[in-house]
Amino acid sequence: MSAIEDVAHKIANKAHAITLIVIEATVLPGTSRKLHEEIFRKTVQLANCPHRLWQFDPEHYGVNQTRVLGAINKASMTAAKNF
Repeated sequence: MSAIEDVAHKIANKAHAITLIVIEATVLPGTSRKLHEEIFRKTVQLANCPHRLWQFDPEHYGVNQTRVLGAINKASMTAAKNF
C-alpha cells in the first residue's frame, strides 16, 4: 500500500477536478475511498480497473480478457468508461 499512497501523494500535488486516476492494481476494500477522501480530498475522478493476468493461460487471461471497472462515484465511472 505504501507505493500506491506515495504515488497518490505525488499525483495529488498536480491534479485538478477533471483529472481521471485509474488504479490498475488489486487493492483492499476501502482503499479507493481512503485515497479519494484523505489524499485527493475528493478533487479528482477515481476508478479502479485491476489487471487480471494469469500467467499460465495468457491467450485467454490478459489483454483480451473482460476487465472489471469500479469507481468512487457516478462521475468517475462515466469518465472511466469514456476513457
